[in-house]
Amino acid sequence: MARREHFDTVMNAVFVVLGVVFLGFGLVVYSALGEATGRVYANAGFNRSDASEWVEATILQNLEDGVFVVAVKCLMSLNLVLTMPITLVPALRALEQMSRASTAMSCAALRIATVLALAVGAAVFPGFEAIVGVTGALGGATCFTLPALCYDFFCAARLAPWQRGLAYAVAAFGIAGTVWSFYQQLV
Repeated sequence: MARREHFDTVMNAVFVVLGVVFLGFGLVVYSALGEATGRVYANAGFNRSDASEWVEATILQNLEDGVFVVAVKCLMSLNLVLTMPITLVPALRALEQMSRASTAMSCAALRIATVLALAVGAAVFPGFEAIVGVTGALGGATCFTLPALCYDFFCAARLAPWQRGLAYAVAAFGIAGTVWSFYQQLV
């Protein structure tokens, strides 16, 4: 960005555009699949005349197997792989401080070990949908909790008491949402 005084305007515009994109995607999915995005016919695929019953499944299992579904899964996986280093930076730095890793080599080894541990964890999950669901569920901590707590930490001196309370309320909402979403994924 050429001029820093436009940072707030650009950030707000980006969030509005992202909101419109997500809302549009949600409306398209709803218009195509309705409310039954979590249910599919067992033993039937798209031929619903011989379906035995509805079973709970994810939206990707609602689609017929083919190039499109494989492409969506690959793109979602690529998204996870490319955003993982960005989202892991605070956690990796905290791990480095806790383990007292001081050299570049020890930090790199810790980061590689963390990524490998996450890869092993992803491999033991029962399916792709479970990984995406757990990742989304745990995203509440990074979306709501951490930003609110960082805001309070860095701006505490100039915040009114109600603003600090609001920051903690948003953080509590993020924790509650994360716990509830994670519980739903486990169940």
